[in-house]
Amino acid sequence: MKVSVVIPTYNRADFVVESVKSTLKQTVKPHEVIVIDNGSTDGTEAKLKPLAKQIIYIKIGPSGRPSVPRNIGINEPPVILSHFKMTMIAGLLLRLLIRSTP
Repeated sequence: MKVSVVIPTYNRADFVVESVKSTLKQTVKPHEVIVIDNGSTDGTEAKLKPLAKQIIYIKIGPSGRPSVPRNIGINEPPVILSHFKMTMIAGLLLRLLIRSTP
């Protein structure tokens, strides 16, 4: 099973970089990490450039609605864990592992 992690962001450059790094360090590696930037103006894109080979970065115009980047992300890969906060990914992966254990 392939698991993709979608990280929606808006003007949270430091937090999104920390979230991506945390996601990439997990024991169960995601198939892909997709960052959907909802029109950030705080240098998010520049801060993510060093991670460009490890993530898929999609920048959209500011929608004013947090559901828009999430929906764009979940329309791409087959399995999604939506990564709303950095600390949630460990719990989500743990639940996934528990469900898939016979």
